[in-house]
Amino acid sequence: MADAQEFLKDFPLLHTEMNGRPIAYLDNGATTQKPEQVIKAICGYYGGCNANPHRGAYALSVEATEIYENARKRTAAFIGAKRPEEIIFTKNATEALNLIAYSYGLTNLKQGDEIVITIAEHHSNLVPWQHVAHATGAALKYIYLEPDGNLSDEDIETKITERTKLVACTQVSNVLGLKNDVKKIAAKAHSVGAVCVVDGSQSVAHQKVDVRDIDADFFAFSGHKMLSPMGIGVLYGKYDLLDAMPPFLMGGDMIEYVEEQQTTSERRRRGGPHGRHRLPRGHRLCAHRGHRERPRRLRAAAAPGAPLHRALRLRHQARQQDGHHRLQCQGRPSARRRDHPRQHGCRRARGPSLRPAAPPVPRAQRELPRELLPLQHARGRRPLDRRAQESQGGARLWGLRRSTRSS
Repeated sequence: MADAQEFLKDFPLLHTEMNGRPIAYLDNGATTQKPEQVIKAICGYYGGCNANPHRGAYALSVEATEIYENARKRTAAFIGAKRPEEIIFTKNATEALNLIAYSYGLTNLKQGDEIVITIAEHHSNLVPWQHVAHATGAALKYIYLEPDGNLSDEDIETKITERTKLVACTQVSNVLGLKNDVKKIAAKAHSVGAVCVVDGSQSVAHQKVDVRDIDADFFAFSGHKMLSPMGIGVLYGKYDLLDAMPPFLMGGDMIEYVEEQQTTSERRRRGGPHGRHRLPRGHRLCAHRGHRERPRRLRAAAAPGAPLHRALRLRHQARQQDGHHRLQCQGRPSARRRDHPRQHGCRRARGPSLRPAAPPVPRAQRELPRELLPLQHARGRRPLDRRAQESQGGARLWGLRRSTRSS
C-alpha cells in the first residue's frame, strides 16, 4: 500500500498550518481538496488556450472545443455511458437534479401520478421533487429505513406501483454512508414504466460506476467531491430521454435557429443548461491532460476533418445550392454546424436585407493565422470571407452572404 505521505505531496493546502498545527482535513464528503495537477491545468488553460468553444473557427476556439469535447468523452467512459452526447456538464449535482425536475418532471408528470424517493436523500434530491409534486398535482411518497439504516425492501416492493412515474434515490447515503442497491430499485421502477434517477455524488469517487449496468435513466454527481474544481457537475441521461426534454435554460449554446417570434433548439443539446461553458473545470473533471499535449492539439486543429475545415466547406456548400433568397448570418461563424448550410444564429431573409451590406475587407485583413495555413491550402479553397467593419452605430457585423444567382 502506498505511503499516505506520497499522496499528501499532491495537495498544496495540506502542507500549510492552522493555529500552529498541520491541517488534518476530514471533510471530503462535503468537498475534497484540489491536487496540484488540477490547479496547474486550470492555470495552464487560462494562460495557454482560453477561448469560447463551439463559437468560432479560429485556432484557439478550435483547440478549446477539442478540449471540451474530449472531457465529455472521457467522462462518458468514466461512468460507462454509451455515447458522449449523454453527458451534460452542469455546475454541480444540485443543478443536474433540478434540470431533471424542471425539464423532465414538470413536462411529463400530471395529477394522479406518483414520485417515490427515499427518506435518506440529500435535500438536492428531495426539494426539487416536492416542487414538481406541488406544481403538477403528483403525489410524493417515501421509502423508509430499517432499524439498521438500510432501505426497507417491503417499501420498495409496495410503494413503487403502476401509478409511479419517477423513482429517485441516492447510491450512497451522505449521512450514513450506506450503499443502496440502486440496480434493484431501477429494475423495480422499470417494471412499472417509471424512470429512475440516481444521485451518485457520494459514490462516484469511491467505487466503480457503470450507469448501463445499473440501468439508470439519469445519474448526477459533482466534481468538487472527487478532487475536481468547484462549479462543475455532470448529468448523465439516456439519449432518447434527453432528446425529448425541452431546454432547461434559454439562450447561448442551446440555439439552432433564431427568428423574430420563435427559436428552435439544437437537437443534440436539448435538455441541458447552456450559455457560458464550464470548460476549464470540465477539462479537469475526469482526465488530466498536460501542457505537453498542446502542440498535438494545434496540429489536429490544422488537420483535414477538423472543425475549421467543416466551416470552410460550409461556404462552398452554400454557393452550390440553388437560391432565391440570401443567407444572413448574425454573429461569428460557428464551426459546429456541419450538416446544414445555415449556421448557428442564422435566419433566411426574404426580400431585401434589413442590414446595409458591409464594404469588403482588404484581403490582408482576412488572412488566416500562420499555424492554420496548411488548412487554407489543403483543398485549394479560400478561407471564409470575414466581413467585419465598424458600422455607424459602433456594432460589428460578421456575415456570410450567398448570392441570388446560382454558382
